Amino acid sequence: MRNAIAWDNIDIDNLVNIEYHDSSLINLNFDFERNSLFIRFENEIDTQALLFSEVSEINMNIKELTNLHDIEINTAEYSTVGEQMMANFIFLLGFGKPSSELNFLFKSAEKGSFQQ
Repeated sequence: MRNAIAWDNIDIDNLVNIEYHDSSLINLNFDFERNSLFIRFENEIDTQALLFSEVSEINMNIKELTNLHDIEINTAEYSTVGEQMMANFIFLLGFGKPSSELNFLFKSAEKGSFQQ
């Protein structure tokens, strides 16, 4: 059983190299008190988690969200904006449903590995 996460700092180059396509979204949590965003997703190989810190300027475009079980990550793109980084996720919301976008600025990120 996976019950603990070991966190490692990660830079934008490593974020870009993560395979997101066709990954099922498991968690998407905003912690407004700590200005952080936690995302956990899984694909056929493994489960991964990312924790973004000092998050700001969150923009989420959800057109229709009827079934939470069908959400997949289609793409994730990253760029630098001054001293911050920008993330742009595109989610697929199920067969025949419109896609959704989430973009935000952040200053640091950590990648989580699940431990047995």
